[in-house]
Amino acid sequence: MEFLDGALARFGEIRKRTKKSDPLWEDFSRSPDLQENYVSEHLEIYCYLLKGDYASAIDFMSPSQPLGWSSGNSPNAILVPFFLYARWNQEKTLTANIADLWKDATDLPVHFGNFYQEDSASVELGPRLRAHLENVLKESPIPEKELDEYFLAGQKAAFKRVDGIVGEKHRQSYWKAAQLILAVAEIYWSDAKANEGQRLIVCLKEKYHRHSAFKTELQKAAKKSKLFSVP
Repeated sequence: MEFLDGALARFGEIRKRTKKSDPLWEDFSRSPDLQENYVSEHLEIYCYLLKGDYASAIDFMSPSQPLGWSSGNSPNAILVPFFLYARWNQEKTLTANIADLWKDATDLPVHFGNFYQEDSASVELGPRLRAHLENVLKESPIPEKELDEYFLAGQKAAFKRVDGIVGEKHRQSYWKAAQLILAVAEIYWSDAKANEGQRLIVCLKEKYHRHSAFKTELQKAAKKSKLFSVP
């Protein structure tokens, strides 16, 4: 916790100094690694999540950033899966789509130093990061009121992403939109609200009824889930 607090304080210092006209080296001359003039937004988000400071983390979520998740250009790439996963009923085993969404989100390049997915260090980092985040949720559970609030914010951002992908005909990413929809539906199922999840699927299928390729991806995701159908 002390390390995380120190990192967050450092981010704040760097942000303040980058607003000044003076060169950074004049302020950080005694420590070369503190001469940085940029901090990845993701690093700050991970620090808040690992601290269990969910209120600060959720402030980074933006429904206006539906695309760019896979390239790491949107904080929603981790925040939406995190707050969807947080709403999952932990008494049940993760089902296919929410499990894959959660794994994909935490296996993305996390921008820690120069680690990227092809590096062996990054491959090891994914499961470790995932385990840490899951432990944080167990040790510092989100209060029920905030849990619903954060889940609905994540759901809103997720459906905004679906609209960005399908509405703008990014066909190669239709499967990502389908996975998101089924992941949300599976969360409702885990909370004994399977009918609500099914209605959500049908509603979104009808919304994009002209996109036959998307319907095919929805059917694949539903078949994988084994909980829902896409007529």
